[in-house]
Amino acid sequence: MTRFTVTFCCLLIFSSPATFSAGLVYDISTYLTASEAKQRYTACMVLGELPLDGETESRLRNLHKKKPKELDPLCLAYVLAKRTQERAYQDEFIRLYPSGKQQSSVWQKHTEAGYPFGIVSPLGVHLADLARTNDVALVKLASGLPFVDGAYAESLVDELASLYRINPDRVNRALRSASAEAHTQLIRETALQKEKQHE
Repeated sequence: MTRFTVTFCCLLIFSSPATFSAGLVYDISTYLTASEAKQRYTACMVLGELPLDGETESRLRNLHKKKPKELDPLCLAYVLAKRTQERAYQDEFIRLYPSGKQQSSVWQKHTEAGYPFGIVSPLGVHLADLARTNDVALVKLASGLPFVDGAYAESLVDELASLYRINPDRVNRALRSASAEAHTQLIRETALQKEKQHE
């Protein structure tokens, strides 16, 4: 874990989001265009957990319009989608989130940044949240199944199993659309295990 990541994470651990000054949140947002990819990614993950003051939100919206070359469009869409809850940003985040094997780029960035906020990338967690009501997000989520392993695979199966418990037909359709039908049995079995745990 880099010193930069540790500093940001310590700030979050020892302060509640409500106590963050607007100036500090704004300062963190300036790292979205830092020269180092790890700093950009970590700043993105931190901003996703903090309430945005008016000045910072305005800066992020302006970055979204200008799209400087250093900016990671997926990261910015994530912050704006999560913090504003606006449909346009949510749709853009879903569109920009990679499909299938390309999802490894998200896992790689998260690993290289030192796993800020845990083993699973907050980007994937947010996609799973949106997949609860958005079919496009659900298909994109399922498309990573044939290519994922380790903790990422466990998390992805767990998310899909939770959704399967709510609506099996919807998840089955998504698995077919994502060419991930081979994982249907695993999703079903995991959903049944979850059901037993809640009995």
